[in-house]
Amino acid sequence: MIYCLVKYGSHSEGGKEKAENIVTDYLSSLLNNWQIIDRYYLTWMRGILHSHIFLARPDSLNKQFHSEWGQRNLEKVAAYFKREPEWTIEDDDIKKHYARWESSDFLYLRTHAFENSSPLFRGNDGTSIPLYLIPIAYQEREYIRFWAEAYSHHDNIWIGSGELEIEAYKQIADPKSELMETALDHCDNIEKATGKPTYCYLMRYYGRKKNEENRLCPLCGKPWSTGLASQGKHNFEQFHFRCDDCRLVSHIADTDEDERHARIGEYKTKK
Repeated sequence: MIYCLVKYGSHSEGGKEKAENIVTDYLSSLLNNWQIIDRYYLTWMRGILHSHIFLARPDSLNKQFHSEWGQRNLEKVAAYFKREPEWTIEDDDIKKHYARWESSDFLYLRTHAFENSSPLFRGNDGTSIPLYLIPIAYQEREYIRFWAEAYSHHDNIWIGSGELEIEAYKQIADPKSELMETALDHCDNIEKATGKPTYCYLMRYYGRKKNEENRLCPLCGKPWSTGLASQGKHNFEQFHFRCDDCRLVSHIADTDEDERHARIGEYKTKK
């Protein structure tokens, strides 16, 4: 993440509350468009309103990436403060080159409780791709944010090991759950827009003591092992399982100590 300080100006009619509301609307449009990541903070310094934000890349705030809503809110900011915001990148650890999604063989969608970057990754090297670079509608980017937040909530509940632990795990490990079906829909939309095969990452924590590496695709029931599970550790994007028909990727289970839950996310034969 790249830290950026944004300077707006002093408040006028309506006072500080109106000034903050106008800026918040603008920043929300950038957040939902994935131009800024994680959270943003507003501060008043010497009577001047500032925001503290994080960018995925140095070009994240270029107007060419603004949605219609973002451009409209920027105009409101400029009208209120009588000038456009002043953006200052304060981070001195900025890459010279950033990977392009166009050069990747495939893409995959994945997030978790501690992820704050874009949930879309290059399949070749696992580099996160900001969604404002993908030619999909602003509303689709916003829906993906809602999905990522919902996934994070479920992941947190599962990690917390409370009363709803297994119900939360089902949502992130079963491809037929509402949460994962939504993810597959997003993958389909991204694939149609980019022309790149786009897979959904399926969580697998609980596994079998025997034959785990040969389990079938949980949607179609066909073999989907890539053969990498028996070769030791690999980079995350070197998936142990991949179904080109169902657009699913996954890894070998993390544990086989509790087989009661191994059935979650497994193919169920029709009776």
